[in-house]
Parts: sequence; structure tokens; C-alpha cells
Amino acid sequence: KFVAGCGPGAVQLKDVTMPVDEGVVGHVMRAGESVWLNNEGSNVPGLEVYRQIETVSRFHSRSLLASPLLSDGRTIGVLEAVHSRPGNLDADDLAVLTAAANWAAIAIANAQLHEQTQRLREEQAALQERARLARDLHDAVTQSLYSMSVLAGAWRRQIEAGQLQPHRDQIAELGDLAQNALREVRLLI
Repeated sequence: KFVAGCGPGAVQLKDVTMPVDEGVVGHVMRAGESVWLNNEGSNVPGLEVYRQIETVSRFHSRSLLASPLLSDGRTIGVLEAVHSRPGNLDADDLAVLTAAANWAAIAIANAQLHEQTQRLREEQAALQERARLARDLHDAVTQSLYSMSVLAGAWRRQIEAGQLQPHRDQIAELGDLAQNALREVRLLI
């Protein structure tokens, strides 16, 4: 897929895709090696320009250089220079294009690392917030539930011992504690 380009015909190529098994770019993607091609020949015998791209761009390639964008030992793209004159690009220019491709690959890898770092920071912030909410939820609700449990247990023992008759106020107090715990949970959620 053509991502960026400049010069005559480049505008028409933006977002155009081509098969990986055809043309110079396809060869560079598969083989991971730099290529030069012009009327005098090529460093890869039998290699030809993918002519359907020329139909889209209305630009006819007479000399061409292509170099892989390598990241972690794999080809992630191709940097290509094309000229309409047969002798304007040759094997001597390939070193410059290869250096530019290496710089571009480093820039792309750095951008990907930056995006990955941003995602990890966002995930870490979300995990910290979840942990904080869990602590708050635990602290607030645990106190209320513990109070209800202690109160209910004490009343049960007093009732069993015949020392207490359940009153409306005591049941209301237990209900209030439960409602407060429920409010805390809803507020935190």
C-alpha cells in the first residue's frame, strides 16, 4: 500500500495497493534486499516494474531504486525512488536510498515504541485507579458490614440469654447501617 509519495503521479498512488508477489516493491518486501533497475539492467535479473501502478499514476518509470524498511530483522515497508529518465538513478545512488530507508525504519520503530509506551501508561493508570477504587470500596463497606455483624451478633446473644427483646429502633439501626453501606458502594461504583 502506498502510504506517502511526492512528485508527478504520486497523488494518485496514495492508498493504492499492489500484490506482494509482483514488481520491484513486491520483490523487496519478500527478499528484504535493495534493488536498482534501469534501461542498463538491474541487480536482480528478470525483475520488472509493476506496470499497473503506472496506469494509475500515469507516470512511467525508466529508472528505479527500492530499499527495504527493516525493523527487528523483518521488512515493514519499502522506500522507492523512481525517475522517468532511464539513466537518472543507478546502482551508485542505491547507498543513499538504503541509508534513508534505514533512517525511516528507525523513525517508524521509534514512533511504534512511543505509541506502545503511551498505551502502557494508560493501562497502568487504569490499573492504579481500579486498585484505588477497590481499596476505597473495601475500606468503606468493610467497616459498615463489620459494624452490622458485631451489632447483630451481640443482639443475638442478648436475645438468646433473655436479656433483650428486639425493638424497632435496633432493627432500624441495623437497616441504616446497611443503607449506608449500599450508598457507599453505589458512590464508588
